[in-house]
Amino acid sequence: MSTMANSRGRDGFTLLEVLVAVMIIALAFTGLLALHSRNLALVSRDQDLTRATLLMRELVAQVELFPDYSQLGTASGNFEGSPGFSWERDVRSTALEELREVRFRVSWGERGRQSAELLYYVHVQPTAQ
Repeated sequence: MSTMANSRGRDGFTLLEVLVAVMIIALAFTGLLALHSRNLALVSRDQDLTRATLLMRELVAQVELFPDYSQLGTASGNFEGSPGFSWERDVRSTALEELREVRFRVSWGERGRQSAELLYYVHVQPTAQ
């Protein structure tokens, strides 16, 4: 009879073993959930950076289409159709009279905390005198 009593006790898990297994699984899922949340934040940031890069390419295309940069200085504005994104353009002279340095900055986020910058050089026609 003692062998039957021992075999009955080994058929299942004890309550302590089940609780330990549940705790380990809960800790693993908590870690995975934190990683998933971080990945979602990174994806959102990457989407904003990609949008800012495309908007900056739009600004460069405007420079190539309308290359009159005889006026030096800074201009800024917001993008239509992309709320939360703003741009700045700074045109500076260089050592070469026909070359202008154009700095683009696209900002987004709370108070423009995040931004992407691009330095671009434009050839301008020398003024006839």
